[in-house]
Amino acid sequence: LRRFSSPYLMADYRRMLGMENGSVEAHVSPAVRADLVALRALCIALGFQTWRLLRLDHELSAQQAKAVVRRMVDDALARHPD
Repeated sequence: LRRFSSPYLMADYRRMLGMENGSVEAHVSPAVRADLVALRALCIALGFQTWRLLRLDHELSAQQAKAVVRRMVDDALARHPD
């Protein structure tokens, strides 16, 4: 069954993404929340799917995946020193 073909699975997926994104939004400054590009970059960098992709698809160790995520987060926040 494909998630995109199932209204039930899509609703559950969107709910999970909403929770992930809400968690990121709750921990960043108002300036970052106002910068939609930076906020979306952070949400993607910190999302479960990114971790799964790095660990399983790219076969990175936890330390290597952590370094990649740190780099993405640092890059996303580079314009926001606060």
